[in-house]
Amino acid sequence: MTRPAVSSYQLKIQALLILYKLAHHGKAGGYERSWCLRFLLAFLYAHANVEDRSPFDEFWKAATRPQSAGELDKAAASARARAMKREANRICLAVGEQPKAMQDQFWDELTREAYARRGEEARILK
Repeated sequence: MTRPAVSSYQLKIQALLILYKLAHHGKAGGYERSWCLRFLLAFLYAHANVEDRSPFDEFWKAATRPQSAGELDKAAASARARAMKREANRICLAVGEQPKAMQDQFWDELTREAYARRGEEARILK
């Protein structure tokens, strides 16, 4: 039997990075109530060390709630991003990862993406 090319742990880390990316690019009007987002949250919940679903449910609510009438786009996007980041941090803890380490990895990946778009190679110093 051959070993999988990607481990369950690596998939979990990638799923957490996706959560942070969604939060970072918070949309004023919210994200679509998609199967992709449902799957992402269900996948992470399957890796949770706790039975409490509230961080996952609250991330869903923060990501998909409609923009309030009269709320400015910038304010709505900012409030959504803060709520999503807070819940992403709680999800990290629920799946046994440290939020600070995940955020650092997220920013490293975001930096690499920005450099790659410009055709440059990123050097990330630790």
